[in-house]
Amino acid sequence: MTKLLTVLLPTYNNYELFMRVVRSYSKDSRVEIIVSDDSDNFIEKKHISTLCENNNIKYIEGIKKLPCENWNYLLEMVKTPFFVINHHDEFPSNLDFLECLD
Repeated sequence: MTKLLTVLLPTYNNYELFMRVVRSYSKDSRVEIIVSDDSDNFIEKKHISTLCENNNIKYIEGIKKLPCENWNYLLEMVKTPFFVINHHDEFPSNLDFLECLD
């Protein structure tokens, strides 16, 4: 199946919230998730990268500059017709909006 939506997920030092975002999107096969992680906490970074590896999520070591530079870096990777930038503390309650896109 061709992917419809790319979720760009900049994250920083918060595995628990990051995991909620991934759970929100990961069950829909039309969604691709790309993570840019600029965490400086080794334990958090390891948890995030391991979750990505175990769930076939593209993981990128984030640009450690301004947040907007990290987001722009992620934007260059979009290959789907639609995208959304979800910070690690923002997550949808449902994915009904995908039906409108499809």
